[in-house]
Amino acid sequence: MSNSFVLNMLNRIWDNICIFYDNSCLKAINRRIGNYFKFLSNGSVVIHFFTNEKSLFQSSLFYKVYTHLIDKLMCIFYCSRRVVKKYKDNSFLYKAVSSLFQNEQEGFYSVSIFIITFSLVTITINIIRGGVIISNLFLLILLIIGIFMFNTRKYFADIIRNSFFVNIIKNLFMIDG
Repeated sequence: MSNSFVLNMLNRIWDNICIFYDNSCLKAINRRIGNYFKFLSNGSVVIHFFTNEKSLFQSSLFYKVYTHLIDKLMCIFYCSRRVVKKYKDNSFLYKAVSSLFQNEQEGFYSVSIFIITFSLVTITINIIRGGVIISNLFLLILLIIGIFMFNTRKYFADIIRNSFFVNIIKNLFMIDG
């Protein structure tokens, strides 16, 4: 946390609050009141329902059905993953897609080509149909962004790495391990 001034300050404030609370009369009063309510509610089904480790949502029928469906869906995905792994070496489609996203530079290149193609095709279709000018303006901006991405594809990693704004955001939330 040495790089993050905000996180260091928040951590120090929290530590001081914890120290003050541990030595306060409020903690002693809360403990006595809490022990009294624990004694009174001992054996209560309603209190057990609300103080259960599971939340009210996790105890519901909807949650149980939802988790059961998600488990079955994950099982289907794992089974299909095994089948795909078995046949991926002979697949033309798998080789084509994996070659498009070999590394960051190739992935960035593929995304920029997609944005340029999508924008051009959609603008052409809108012009043929007599489309709306506002959507063509948005697509024109998207086309300019795609061309910019295409022209900076070799240097994009360096641009992001040296960006002042990105470094501020990264240092704000960086936690050293």
